[in-house]
Amino acid sequence: MINFFTKFADEGFDEGDDDDSEDEDPATAYGGTGGQDGKQMPVMWHQTLLTLVQCYRPYLTPANCLKLKALVKVH
Repeated sequence: MINFFTKFADEGFDEGDDDDSEDEDPATAYGGTGGQDGKQMPVMWHQTLLTLVQCYRPYLTPANCLKLKALVKVH
């Protein structure tokens, strides 16, 4: 699960944004406010990450903690 979340730090949230329609602003398409780079994650993503950390805190390795800290700085 840690790897699932940390891949968003590298890839961003642009997946599936291949169409060139101008009807919808991609920065706000998923409930984001259009932060500085337009890669704002939805609230549900943040809540799920928080739940993961709270439930599995005793099982996280120091390497996992460093990955999650880097992820939080990006998102």
